[in-house]
Amino acid sequence: MKNFMRIKERLLFTFFGVLALTVISCSDDDDSSVPPPTADNIVDIAASTPELSTLVEALTLYPDLVNTLSAPGTFTVFAPDNNAFTAVLGDIGQSSVNDLSEDVLRDILEYHVASSAALFAADLSDGQTVGMVNGSSVVVSLPGTGVLINDSQVSTADIEASNGIIHIVDAVLVPPAMLPILGTIVAPVYFDKDFTTLVAAV
Repeated sequence: MKNFMRIKERLLFTFFGVLALTVISCSDDDDSSVPPPTADNIVDIAASTPELSTLVEALTLYPDLVNTLSAPGTFTVFAPDNNAFTAVLGDIGQSSVNDLSEDVLRDILEYHVASSAALFAADLSDGQTVGMVNGSSVVVSLPGTGVLINDSQVSTADIEASNGIIHIVDAVLVPPAMLPILGTIVAPVYFDKDFTTLVAAV
């Protein structure tokens, strides 16, 4: 009888042990359904996003900017999509980002990177000014139909990277110093890399 009881106890112990392991295993499986934080940095994500191919083309002209946005940090990038670049290139009489003067294009690119911590859409408030890497600022507006950065609409917000946040915008952010030139008859000369010496002389 005693042997029978011992066998019974061992069987019960084994049963509950297996049951506990099963529950733990299922719990682990459930946890694995939650995606881990991305290991891709801002440049990785931009390079894998077809609608940002023109931005990536422009960035690759400046290896130091690529290195900065690939390194650890807490950056916020307002990334213009391809249509945004097509529109602004038409306004300044150019056909490609490769036609722009080096200094001008760099200033434009740096005007899309916030110099503060990573900013989610929820961190932005109406009338807020955000300092950018080029030394100028953008103004945030919340008109009730989304988020505007200057006059550019955020079309896709809060794309998380390992080193910050990307917000895709539908227009290129033009630095304040360039705005008076945009759309004028001197714009094609000012923005063209072949006329940098003439522009500097003027």
